[in-house]
Amino acid sequence: MTQVTIDGMDTQLDFQDWECVCGYVNEGIDENCMRCSRDRATGIAELNARKEAELVAAQKARLEEEQRQQAEAVEREKAQENRVARLTGLEFNGDAKDFLGPFLLIMLLSFVTFGIYSFWGAAKMMDWVVGNCTLAGRRLRFTGTGVDVLVLYLVQGILVSITFGIYTPWAVANITKWFTGKVEYAD
Repeated sequence: MTQVTIDGMDTQLDFQDWECVCGYVNEGIDENCMRCSRDRATGIAELNARKEAELVAAQKARLEEEQRQQAEAVEREKAQENRVARLTGLEFNGDAKDFLGPFLLIMLLSFVTFGIYSFWGAAKMMDWVVGNCTLAGRRLRFTGTGVDVLVLYLVQGILVSITFGIYTPWAVANITKWFTGKVEYAD
């Protein structure tokens, strides 16, 4: 700012060129934009507001890009874990002689209870099968119960019956999805 005397009064004038929001660069002495006629304060204020909005938008875009990159990194890590799991594979370490006693007991109890115990037996069998499996070196366990199996088969059986068997593929998929959903790492 420069001190200037006009008609006996001391006045400060800014002789720096200024850019208006319309993009025109005006000379320092112009109080209104030569292109759009905005006054100097409004033109500069609107330009600053636009630049600030652009800066905020750029920061937001940068943040979104960082979040996208983080999500991609997590997905790559999960894919790598799945690849490792596929490479190491699912291993079954059970032996028939270890299952013979529980199997005979399940058969006997199912016979005595007219098949009602078979749902609990199915849960016990899955518990034995899954308990003898490892995935990528980690032991697995089955968390389902006999009551869960009973309700599952009851609901799916009713749906298959009322649709005259048409629902069977969906029932098989639902039962399989339920059983696999009850498998988790033991450790």
